[in-house]
Amino acid sequence: MLTLGLSSEQWLTLLWVAFPLLILMWYYLFFFTSLFKKHELPASTDQPSGVSVLVSAKNEAENLKELIPLLLDQNYDNYEILVINDGSWDASHQYLQEMAQKHSHLRSIYIDPEKKLNSGKKLALTLGIKAAQYDYLLFTDADCRPNSKDWIRWMMSKAKPHTSVLGYSPYMRKPGFLNWLIRLETQMTAFLYLGAAGRGFAYMSVGRNWLYTKEAFFKVKGFASHQHIYAGDDDLQLQNLRKHGVKLSIMPEESAFVTSKPKTEWKDWIMQKRRHKQIGKFYGLKQKLYVGLFSITHLLFWLCWVIGVVMNQMLLPWFLGVLAFKLVFFWTMGFFLAKRLRDTSTMWFQPLNEFILMTYWLMIGIYVFFSNKKEW
Repeated sequence: MLTLGLSSEQWLTLLWVAFPLLILMWYYLFFFTSLFKKHELPASTDQPSGVSVLVSAKNEAENLKELIPLLLDQNYDNYEILVINDGSWDASHQYLQEMAQKHSHLRSIYIDPEKKLNSGKKLALTLGIKAAQYDYLLFTDADCRPNSKDWIRWMMSKAKPHTSVLGYSPYMRKPGFLNWLIRLETQMTAFLYLGAAGRGFAYMSVGRNWLYTKEAFFKVKGFASHQHIYAGDDDLQLQNLRKHGVKLSIMPEESAFVTSKPKTEWKDWIMQKRRHKQIGKFYGLKQKLYVGLFSITHLLFWLCWVIGVVMNQMLLPWFLGVLAFKLVFFWTMGFFLAKRLRDTSTMWFQPLNEFILMTYWLMIGIYVFFSNKKEW
């Protein structure tokens, strides 16, 4: 019979099992709930000064043919589209020239690959930022699609001097387990980085839906502090901006989403995640603890729970109660957070999601640790 008449040793055992659960609840209730805050779209007369939409593209002719018309059709009074053509040899240049003749607020810059140093995307972005007409800079990628004609308006609704605005960029929904996993992992990552930013602690940005100012870029001397790292033009740059006093704001409204095309092959997705994870070693201690503790605590809970059940059968009803609470709490919170990000299909396999994510975190961590080859 279940009773509260437990010994101090039994209470300590229960606390030992429940402690990882309390840590995870802290993430959900303190950080992740910042996503629930509603944001209002101001009237068009409240629009601030102009904004430059920057797109860095290399051999993206087909994607540009889909993206550019969507950008040209934005409901914003004063903006330009600046495409940095990073040495493309496909039909990108011809298409951009033709469209620029028809639309005065579309420009392109061509980077000669023979004159380019091996600096990855950062040189293209630097040249684009220097050439930008406006101080506000809104970044996206060629394989992305704004969710609405008001994308710029939503992102600019949070635009203030010395402020960076972080948007959300989900992946397109397609059939198959890989696509579901990509969307689940992207969603969980968004809970972490948007939730942290919403509480004033930012460590990551998605460069395909991000806004900050040219003034801030030059204040931190561009990408100089991490120029030697091929990637990091988003995460490391955000952390650099934050160190120099740039404030943060998030924009999780659906009309401000920028949807991206997902990888369709396992090997391509693994390489993509490997590049992203390698940047983590350049994070500060606080950022590493925030991300690492969340991942490790999931595994720690199950280890503690199994050991507790095996070592103390008398507390089995209590252990089952703790487990039931965990499953209900995290499924409920996960569902409403996923609903906020407009994709509850990622919750269909709860509670298997957690085991799938733990396996992914473990495998990708091992892969990154034992792989020193760099492919950017």
